[in-house]
Amino acid sequence: MSAVAAGGEGLVVSGGVDGTVRLWDPRSPGDPGRVVGRHEGSVDAMTVTSTGLVVSAGKDGVWLWDPHNLDDPGRELVHVHQEGVVSAVAVGDQGLLVFGGRDGTVALWDSRSPNDPGRELGRHPPPRPESWVWVTAVAVGDQGLVVSGGTDGTVRLWDPSSPDDPGRALGPHNGLVSAVAVSKDGLVVSGGSGGTVWL
Repeated sequence: MSAVAAGGEGLVVSGGVDGTVRLWDPRSPGDPGRVVGRHEGSVDAMTVTSTGLVVSAGKDGVWLWDPHNLDDPGRELVHVHQEGVVSAVAVGDQGLLVFGGRDGTVALWDSRSPNDPGRELGRHPPPRPESWVWVTAVAVGDQGLVVSGGTDGTVRLWDPSSPDDPGRALGPHNGLVSAVAVSKDGLVVSGGSGGTVWL
């Protein structure tokens, strides 16, 4: 298993290194899981929308699946030109999706619009011109603000309503940021490889 997310109705979805996207019911002991989608290669990141749709990312792009439709072939939301470029995904209100990339980018897409080309919010700047930053975690707050964490150890805050927002560094971790979350009252929580959790 390479990615996991919880959805409504108490269901759990997981992505595997074998490319499968599976739906599980933890209330049913021995549930073998049901395959709702399949990627060409490992599933790198996933989330569940407020309407119960599953979003998963792999080297073949970002796909949307309807676990309630047994015959759903899936819909490609984002076509990926570089293998494994999407490394983190989160969903916000009204179907907005946020992606973090292995090239340092943080981007926004509208899952409700089949033809939305997406837009880049910004990048985690590399510490040196010859180096790179991998975005390892993203989250969306209730007010639509986006938070990202990267291998550069920084947690950054983005405002999608401000097109020229360069992103604001909230603070550094001693090592890569492995997880970020936003509370209902707007507090940002982050965890890092150094074993620390910051608020």
